[in-house]
Amino acid sequence: IWLAWLKPVTGHHGFVYALDHPIPEKPLHSTVDKPIAQQDKMARLAWLDELERLFLKPVGLSLQDTPPTPSPLLAGFCSVADWLGSRSDELNFCYKAGPIDDLRDYFDQKCREDAPRVLALAGINGKPKPFLGVQALLKRDYQPRQLQTLVNDLPVTPGLTIVEAPTGSGKTEMALAYAWRLLAANHADSIVFAMPTQATANAMLQRLEKIATTLFEDKPNLILAHGHARFNDNFLKLKQTGKTVQENEEAWVQCNEWLGQSRKRIFLGQIGICTVDQVLVSVLPVKHRFVRGFGVGRSVLIVDEVHAYDAYMYGLLEAVLKAQHEVGASSILLSATLPQSLKNQLLATSGKAIETAQTHAPYPLISWSDGKANHAFTLPDNEQPPLRQVQVECHESEGLLPNAALRQRIIDAAEQGAQVAIICNLVDVAQQLARDLQKLTALPVDIFHARYCLHDRQKKEDTVLKHYGAEGKRASGRILVATQVIEQSLDVDFDWLITQLCPVDLLFQRMGRLHRHERYRPTGFESARCTVLLPTGNDYGTHGLIYGNTRVMWRTAQKLQTCPDQIIDFPAAYRDWIEPVYSEEAWGTEPEAVETGFTLFEEKLAEKRILARQMLKWSEDVALMDDDENVRAVTRDGEFNVSVIPYLDTARGKQLLDSSILDSLSEWQQAEALAMNTVGVPKSWGKLLPEKDKEGRVWLAMQQGDGMNLLTDSWIPVRPQAGGTGQQISLQALLCGSERWELALPRDDMELAALQLLISLVQVLLPPADKKQWVERVLRPLPPEALTTAIQDYQGWFQVDHPDYPFMQMSYRKNNSARESLDKLFTGINTSENSKFVNEPNLVAAVCQSCCVIALFNYANNSPSFGGGPDGGFKYGIRGTCAVSTFIRWDDLRSTIWANVLSQAFLNQNIPDWKRAEFKKPTWMERIPEGGKISASSIDLLRGLFWQPGCLQLGKPIEAGQCSCCGSFVPARIDHFFRAPYGFTIDGFWEHPHSPLALTVKHKKSGSDEIFEYLRWNGSAPAWTQLSGIVVERTEEIQKGTKRIQRPALVVKQFKSYLGSNSKQVQLIVGGYRNFSAKIIERRHELISLSHGWESHGNVVHELVDHALKYLGSLSSALYTASEGIKSSDGMIKGIGFKYKVKQKMHYSLQDLGKVQFYRRSEDLVIRALADIYFNEPVPTFIMLDKGLKRICESVFAELTSPYQHDPELFRTLAIARRSLQKHIREIRINPHQEDAA
Repeated sequence: IWLAWLKPVTGHHGFVYALDHPIPEKPLHSTVDKPIAQQDKMARLAWLDELERLFLKPVGLSLQDTPPTPSPLLAGFCSVADWLGSRSDELNFCYKAGPIDDLRDYFDQKCREDAPRVLALAGINGKPKPFLGVQALLKRDYQPRQLQTLVNDLPVTPGLTIVEAPTGSGKTEMALAYAWRLLAANHADSIVFAMPTQATANAMLQRLEKIATTLFEDKPNLILAHGHARFNDNFLKLKQTGKTVQENEEAWVQCNEWLGQSRKRIFLGQIGICTVDQVLVSVLPVKHRFVRGFGVGRSVLIVDEVHAYDAYMYGLLEAVLKAQHEVGASSILLSATLPQSLKNQLLATSGKAIETAQTHAPYPLISWSDGKANHAFTLPDNEQPPLRQVQVECHESEGLLPNAALRQRIIDAAEQGAQVAIICNLVDVAQQLARDLQKLTALPVDIFHARYCLHDRQKKEDTVLKHYGAEGKRASGRILVATQVIEQSLDVDFDWLITQLCPVDLLFQRMGRLHRHERYRPTGFESARCTVLLPTGNDYGTHGLIYGNTRVMWRTAQKLQTCPDQIIDFPAAYRDWIEPVYSEEAWGTEPEAVETGFTLFEEKLAEKRILARQMLKWSEDVALMDDDENVRAVTRDGEFNVSVIPYLDTARGKQLLDSSILDSLSEWQQAEALAMNTVGVPKSWGKLLPEKDKEGRVWLAMQQGDGMNLLTDSWIPVRPQAGGTGQQISLQALLCGSERWELALPRDDMELAALQLLISLVQVLLPPADKKQWVERVLRPLPPEALTTAIQDYQGWFQVDHPDYPFMQMSYRKNNSARESLDKLFTGINTSENSKFVNEPNLVAAVCQSCCVIALFNYANNSPSFGGGPDGGFKYGIRGTCAVSTFIRWDDLRSTIWANVLSQAFLNQNIPDWKRAEFKKPTWMERIPEGGKISASSIDLLRGLFWQPGCLQLGKPIEAGQCSCCGSFVPARIDHFFRAPYGFTIDGFWEHPHSPLALTVKHKKSGSDEIFEYLRWNGSAPAWTQLSGIVVERTEEIQKGTKRIQRPALVVKQFKSYLGSNSKQVQLIVGGYRNFSAKIIERRHELISLSHGWESHGNVVHELVDHALKYLGSLSSALYTASEGIKSSDGMIKGIGFKYKVKQKMHYSLQDLGKVQFYRRSEDLVIRALADIYFNEPVPTFIMLDKGLKRICESVFAELTSPYQHDPELFRTLAIARRSLQKHIREIRINPHQEDAA
């Protein structure tokens, strides 16, 4: 029966179930013993009894009583209390482990001592000052006027108040004064002021900052909340003031920072200024919406420009107003141009709509309702606003644009000193018009709209207010071309207004920017003047997309054209014009096209209302994360802008609109820079823009570049080693600069291919002469002139789109090549023949040239072939299929590249023919003879390193967009390639410098057979199991008359020779694919560290690996016994008989699972041993390794056999298997080699 209280009390993690929604059953786990479950139940019941004693009995209730209905604010109250109560430190809510004698005394003490301190630190409980009248909020010597004089007549009880008064008549001060009265009477704790736009909210912050201390005692919290509030300079200063107070309270500051970021704390301070969507969230499916509801419910809610929203948002706003009424809170709605029908709709949220619409209701007017009765407050005759006349001029034109004559009049007026505003309905129209006018005059022509990045938007706002605001300097004439952003809540003042047609209420808002303040006016502009641009017919064109109510648009134009004497009298026009224009009854003279458009508008209106109801219903079942994207999605009917980031691709990285280089910024600075440089464009533009990134942003390159050259252009995907985001740099920036880089690609195999490509490039261009020069290159950047000289002989060889020989591409002369998606080129995509293992289809739908180049190189060097084909199939690379690559890893990318480049002296010793080969150009420049036989000795180093075995050609680039591999935004992308089979044979073996190899020699009477092969991954075993073949050069007899010679890769061999004895520790990069025929089964990329001395103690490395594998053998043997059983004198002893089926095809035995677990758990242990071993005294490391491996074998055996330990038929089998494991482990001994070394 207390469930209605329990649900909100326990919802502090973000979601509260509706009262009629059943709470999901969550029983204790089946493994929990019944006595423990019973004990838990008793403890919970005892806790409920204690809560009853603490909270219910003092007010005459018990758990058996029917509880009163809880306040809708309870969930928010409990969530905030939970947050505050979580402040546990040495002083507040200090945790005590011991028992508490009397919980009541403990609770009273915390309420008496700790809670007040925490509340004071939080700044939640403000104290309003006694009400001193409206005049206390006005400037010195100003007197209350018009509706401000009615504040003292309004009821000092909660209710809904609607204020209708002209623009510039002091509605804001009137509303604040009334809110102050309610605060002082203890009917609210705070004020929430909701504005229609971020610009108006920013302006209101500055106004309220000046009067906040008039309303509240001490240091009131004044908080701004909208999507870009964190970049508002005034708000940042206020937050810094708060941090100064709390500078010694680090944890508390972090908590406050969290609330500020999530925009919840706005409703917990004394004054919150926000955009209206932040208030609407309190009734929408967003986490902790009830915290916002609690904040709004304890506040006086003021909503400015309440006429300015669409049907969807009104549906949500009505829910907010109903919630305010339900909790006994107050709302104040402000507007100059509110149609009677909408006003009645809003008043109905209090439970009392106006029964009979007033056609000629007084104006200005304050309407108040508490749900029981409605009251109207009007001004006496002596307080009525003065007559204000606006002279109107209708100007019909094509596209609602000023013609040449009108433009000249605008120029002439500005040259006479007038401040002229032109308001357009569309941003692109405003931009073009401003450009046209700038060509006609030397006077300033300003432009102001909403489609700026935030960095420029704030400057534009400041400029507009500086020149056209109340304090604006008007020494000379000036022109402002703007959009709707200036029609509401911005205090700007013009002598002449030219505006495109819009609905009458918005037209009057625009006219409210005319003659707003008493000041000198230029000759001819002593009276307010407005020119309205009308269409030549009833087709509103693109303007109809902005204002879809064609009936209101047509009626507004009719009223303008029939206006007596072309003079509009205010304030009478607020009723005489707005009510008939918005009348639901047809005039009877509307054209058919207008009525057709109106019907479509009503249908869309109904859809929006339904969607609002659905969204409110959805909030009972769902709680989305509280972030900007979700807030926009649920408050704006999905009609929010697309975020676009324009940038210029430079050698230093992406340059944003404010000239900052994105990649040179810290993570926090990058987030700020992106927010400041993002431009909002209409959602309808989405189909014309590149794809969004994971953050929902579109990256838009500001210029296109030429085809990529690997020797000169920025294509290498890197990020700063010290931290930062990815960028593309040139070979010169990498080799000649002092910046420390690392590769930045989304896949480790692509990074390995990129490293191999860079090593191969540098090997060809700049092989060091000898060890001395090699060391110099490893340790220091290359002089730029050395690179310039080196690439001169290779210009065009590495051009991706070269007209004759594009990099690593060959067309097929027979014209039977097939067009393929890039999935098939990128190893590891599900739709590729050479994959089936890691990535989803269409992962690389469109890719930058950089990633395409790396993929081409990776296919040619490291991947299996594409499989069979009509003309003999596709060939694999020069190393065969899927050879392992090994490289030395040094301090950063530059030094790692040089550490793996072979010197000329070393090449002369190990590959004498490296320069004397027949072919000296890459395969895409000098083709492999089709169907021919090529001698391996004829392939020189360049040709072998860049061997391309297939006929591949990239497709033509498509439009700019985001690379679906690396994620960068690029001016051109590739979305397909062509391939064709190409047959040839290599005679002999070409020793690749990047791979370990094995030579098998079989001695026969007739001679010896030599078989060369590169190291490949064997099964799923990790890299350390094959480490002997990677670092140790050794010969062993594998059977009589046959020996196997293992050789490390030449890059490892050179490093051992040059620096091995001088390096404390070395890291090996080991990578490659494991394949089955043309299909990839697994990709591997591992980093292995070897301790100092590895170069001269290869036998110890071999023995350590062999030592670890002996433990695996012991485990496998014991698991085999457990699984298969054993024979004894009594007959066959039953085994587990375990087999695990995978995909209905493969069967894994118990020992197979044991091997997987052993490798997984032992890998870190073995790798650490290799990194830490002291080769001159290795026994301690072997002892440590023994202990760890023994523990792993025992734990794996126990876990895999534990399900069968209670089976009586298996007791004996498992006991024998366990003893077998212990016996084999005891028999493992440290090899005599290690004992001798010790």
